[in-house]
Amino acid sequence: MIVNTTAGIVMSFYTFGVEVLPYIAYSMVAYFVMKSGCDPSSVVMRVVPLTFIILTSTNIYEQVARSTGFNVTTLAMITFVKQQQLVSNFYDGNVDKEDITPREKKYAIKEPPSLLNYCAYIFNLQSSVIGPSFEYKDWDDFINLRGHYAEMPRFSNYPKAFERFTCAILSTVLGLIISMLGFDAWNMLKPEFATYSLPSQLFELFGSLQGCIWIYISGLVLGEASLVAAGFGY
Repeated sequence: MIVNTTAGIVMSFYTFGVEVLPYIAYSMVAYFVMKSGCDPSSVVMRVVPLTFIILTSTNIYEQVARSTGFNVTTLAMITFVKQQQLVSNFYDGNVDKEDITPREKKYAIKEPPSLLNYCAYIFNLQSSVIGPSFEYKDWDDFINLRGHYAEMPRFSNYPKAFERFTCAILSTVLGLIISMLGFDAWNMLKPEFATYSLPSQLFELFGSLQGCIWIYISGLVLGEASLVAAGFGY
């Protein structure tokens, strides 16, 4: 688990550079808020606004910096979702069971995880860069081989992993084809874009968005494939 978490942090630095530092700092702040002994509802009211501030600031930064590399907002979104899930699970584990849904009961936790388990959940190699996100309790069951993970037939996850890997490859090819046709979201920031007719602008917008969507899907599904290949979420 230590090796996996360290590799995830290293991969994040390799992908995003020093821009990853605020998310490491923010994740530590969110963790110690959960461990502070506050009422669970107070934890939610402190962590949730903080995640919104961080995510909003990241998107503003990207708009100003106009990064052409791997967009750090991806990291912000994954960190944001994991934090939201974890504090919600913590809250659900400390309220009347009659007030929450069966799914919320399934993933509820009574106590915050240890620092090591928390870091493994947030920074694990398979999902630290582009996701996917997942529930902490499901991850903890996987790491400790509890529940259905203890009964999983050997190699039964491989066909599903191959299926997702194939989808990732096809999504990448489709995104590249769209890009080769000349659609590029950065074209819309060029001065000449303002001279296009409205139908041409809409056509360019649609094509550029499709290119971005399929490239993002390929990354998300590839991340999911690596987790499924390891036996998680099969």
